[in-house]
Amino acid sequence: MIKMRQEMEANDARAKRLDLGEDELAFYDAVSDNYETVYEQPFLRDLVHEVVQTIKSNLKVDWTEPHRDDVRAAIRTAVRRVLRRRDVKAGGL
Repeated sequence: MIKMRQEMEANDARAKRLDLGEDELAFYDAVSDNYETVYEQPFLRDLVHEVVQTIKSNLKVDWTEPHRDDVRAAIRTAVRRVLRRRDVKAGGL
C-alpha cells in the first residue's frame, strides 16, 4: 500500500510538472511510450491537452447502444482532425 501511495504521489507530481490533468497524464503516457524519441515533451504536452479537450467536447450524454457507434466515430474524427492539424501520423485511428 505504501508503494502504491508513493507511485500515486509521483504521478501527481509529474502531472503538475507537465501541467496536465490526471486524464491527460494517462493519455500522455500512452503517447510518449511510443513517440518520446520522435516528439519533444512540450509538443506532446500541448498535443495531449488539445486531444483530451477535443474528446471531452465531443462526448455526448446519449451513450446508449443505438448511438454509441456514432459517438465513437465523431470522437475519432475530431481526434484525427487535431492530429492532422499538428502534422502527427495517426496509424491506428
